[in-house]
Amino acid sequence: MRKFYILTIIFTLALMYSSSAQLKLTAKEGEPKARALAETDIQKPELLIVGTITGKIPGFNLTIDFDESKGKSTAWVYLYKSKVDDSTKAYAVFKTILGLFAMQIKLGDLLSNLPFNPETSFENVEWIDSDKMMEDIRDNVKYQDFLDVFPETFFRMGAILNDPMSGRTVWGVTFENKDSLRLNCVVDAVSEESICELGTGDIQETIYKGEISIYPNPARELAVLTIPNKYISSKAELRVYNSLGTLIYNLNNLNINSDGQIALSVDNLHSGVYTLVYSGLNHTLLTTRLVVVK
Repeated sequence: MRKFYILTIIFTLALMYSSSAQLKLTAKEGEPKARALAETDIQKPELLIVGTITGKIPGFNLTIDFDESKGKSTAWVYLYKSKVDDSTKAYAVFKTILGLFAMQIKLGDLLSNLPFNPETSFENVEWIDSDKMMEDIRDNVKYQDFLDVFPETFFRMGAILNDPMSGRTVWGVTFENKDSLRLNCVVDAVSEESICELGTGDIQETIYKGEISIYPNPARELAVLTIPNKYISSKAELRVYNSLGTLIYNLNNLNINSDGQIALSVDNLHSGVYTLVYSGLNHTLLTTRLVVVK
């Protein structure tokens, strides 16, 4: 009994250290540990999903953080199914100063967060690790444009699995800004081809940079924005973000004159650089920078 208590204390301290120090690992790094545990629970396990999130996984008392610069996470979840009876079990793997630890977790709402439920494993696929796939996303122009407009974007969730539509093994990732505007990226886990699309719910939007003209810029009291006619809409909105990506204004019912011009008062803005995002016709996003001087 004493030995059990000592092991419990060591495990708890290791978990606390892992949470505070945020030791991270790649998706492939934790898979052998998860598989070893899966082989004790189910017959002939096949890998179905590898995923992680920002936040907490249901039934797993550890706050998870994903490092976009390294493609590593505090913890990964591995879902296996049996070749024999199709039973499935999920395991979380995390790193401590004592090494890697794996534990079984309840599926809970994990599958409901995915765009589709995977049916086939990628057991025999030589898939690329998360650090390399994140590098492919960082090289994607649409990802770079999104971060340029929304610098405080964070990794929300990502999963490696078989896409039932294409039959390819892919890494689907969702990034999110403070206003819940999302960028969805898919990386082919074999060829490394990456595709990123901006989406809010079922609405797909495209970012167009530099389509708005501003005069004067820098502005002191008033700036006049000119919107190309093809993007003008009665339902258009104009959002103003500061240099940290924090939303300052969200203006709708815009007064756009016949020349496509919008008068924007900057009286209440401090000196600095602001990003303007105009949401117009056909779900387009026009972005530009405004400099305010006082």
